[in-house]
Amino acid sequence: MLRVCGCSRQFTASVALFALLAGCAKPAETQKTPVAQVPVAVAETGTVSPASTLGGIIIPYQNVQIQSDLVEPVDEVLVNEGDRVTKGQVLARLDTRDLEANLRSDLGTAASDAAKAEQTYDQADLTIVQNNNTVNAAKASLRSAQATLATAQLNLRRDAQLLANGYISQQQYDAQNVTVRTDASGVRNAQVALQNDIKQVQANGTTASGLQGATVAAARALDGCNGHVGTMGYCLGGRLAFMMAEQSDADINVSYYGVGLDGLLGDLDKVRAPLVVHIADKDAFFPPEGRAKVVEATKGLPHIHTYVYPDADHAFARVNGTHWHGRSAVIANGRSAEALVAALG
Repeated sequence: MLRVCGCSRQFTASVALFALLAGCAKPAETQKTPVAQVPVAVAETGTVSPASTLGGIIIPYQNVQIQSDLVEPVDEVLVNEGDRVTKGQVLARLDTRDLEANLRSDLGTAASDAAKAEQTYDQADLTIVQNNNTVNAAKASLRSAQATLATAQLNLRRDAQLLANGYISQQQYDAQNVTVRTDASGVRNAQVALQNDIKQVQANGTTASGLQGATVAAARALDGCNGHVGTMGYCLGGRLAFMMAEQSDADINVSYYGVGLDGLLGDLDKVRAPLVVHIADKDAFFPPEGRAKVVEATKGLPHIHTYVYPDADHAFARVNGTHWHGRSAVIANGRSAEALVAALG
């Protein structure tokens, strides 16, 4: 107990001494806190475009090789590497002077051939007319020979009476008798000449008869033919097919880019069977005004079906030809096939 009390007094004294020392110490100075510096800026509306610089190699997603079927050299390149191009844009031009020269030559040859064909047809028409004139002349010759014979026979009858009455000699009568026999031979010769000329005209005929008509008849008689016959022609053949529609009894006629059709419009009322006419809108051998006349003249006619093919040139249906136009050819051939099946069975 004494030890505890003694410790208590000692602790009390220590506390008092500490309090005294604390009261004698200097007051503590207050430490100042520095003011923070905050940078500011005026806010503005804009676009933040972060950019990064990277190293590497750019390669195309797809490589396309451009080449021409022509062997002509390149005359001008209109684009550079890296340019953006679009469908239908001209990338380069070829030196086509040789092709243009060939085209001019071919056009000239075609025009010459067309003129020759037209001349041949006109000559055929002229021949037919001349043959008809020949027949008419042969008929006139026959009539003249018959008249001469009739006169000679009349004189012979008169001379017979004169001889019986003693007014002329037997020699004079015999001379007149020879004249009658000669004139009779002339009549027979005139008759033979007339028959020959008629046969010649029948052989030459027209585009609707004669050789053409015989050809159609022969085709109908072929083994395996069901009796129906059609014609189909291209270029000058297209013109002939158009003419056959007007002047023959073929069951159907198909004309592909025929030339000079505007000169055949006078006989459209004679067309009695289906006629399919394919016209190239860019046909260099058939002027636009001629094409327009054909389209207008055939519009609404019951047996004639005229089709115009935009962007197609002459001979557009010739496979692998210079002016081959696949889309137009497929459409035209389909229409032709449908019409032929319907008409020929």
